[in-house]
Amino acid sequence: MPENTTDLATVAKVFVKVATDLHRSGDNGIDELAMLPLIEAWATTLEWAKTAGLTPEQEEGIVSAAQEAQEAYSTYELVHGKNKADALAAVRGYLDVFSAVFGELRRAGRPGAEFEPYEARISKAADQSAQVVGVVTYVSDRTLQLDQAISETQEAAREAKEALMHAERAATRSATSALERSFETTAKSSEKAAWWFRGLTLGTLVLTASLGLWFMIDHTPPVGGNVDWYGVIYRLAILSALAALSAYLARQATHYRRLATWARGIEIQLKAFLGFVNEIKDEDARQTMYALFGKRVLEAPPEGKSGADDSITNIIQPIIENAAKLRANN
Repeated sequence: MPENTTDLATVAKVFVKVATDLHRSGDNGIDELAMLPLIEAWATTLEWAKTAGLTPEQEEGIVSAAQEAQEAYSTYELVHGKNKADALAAVRGYLDVFSAVFGELRRAGRPGAEFEPYEARISKAADQSAQVVGVVTYVSDRTLQLDQAISETQEAAREAKEALMHAERAATRSATSALERSFETTAKSSEKAAWWFRGLTLGTLVLTASLGLWFMIDHTPPVGGNVDWYGVIYRLAILSALAALSAYLARQATHYRRLATWARGIEIQLKAFLGFVNEIKDEDARQTMYALFGKRVLEAPPEGKSGADDSITNIIQPIIENAAKLRANN
């Protein structure tokens, strides 16, 4: 209802408008049906008061009561249960101002027939509202309880969602910790294997060089003597085999070194990933980054020959770039 007014004609217009709106509304509930007779009684009697030739004091009293009724109606729309019944009773009670005015006019010699229709209208409105006030209180209480139940359900759903989110984060942390340990183990074992193959490579190279020097010194034919070509070929075959073995061991040492570097790099980045992702508030972006994260971490380890891509795999930067692209496309 609009703000309180101090003019009789204006306050009458307010109640007429409210009554018209209640009539036009197609979804009136029990609350509106209980209040409608009283609002109509107010509108009718205020329209009469505008042209009834009342004294300024009488008009002031009616306007004051109408203002109080406006406030009670505004309260009626907001409260529930007994408070709603009290607000309804207040709107009805302020109509008694007309009973006092009618009495003064009768004592002043005005005919009673002029006021009887309005008195009957007020009495009928009061009876109609009294008949449904109990229902209004009951329905209002149940509506409030239903609203509270819905609110509690929504709160429980929100808490369940948060609990699920925390559980997912805990599971992610657990899985990430397991991955960290796995990559740490891989890095350590690969480093150990790389050192073993490196040592074997050096040992084989030393053996090859030593045998080559010994063959050259000890088996050089005397001046003018015949060269034992079968012996030379045999010795060259031995040296070639040792050289090939040395090359193979060197490749294995390089492979395990690259594998250890790859595993160690991912292990370090895994430690930073959760702290980075948990700062992102957008759930869709976070899930996207988790998916990209899993794809990057679980990809095949480096194999084959070493090349220009031997640097430590950066799993975080590509994830950031891909997540940004996906969000931009969406």
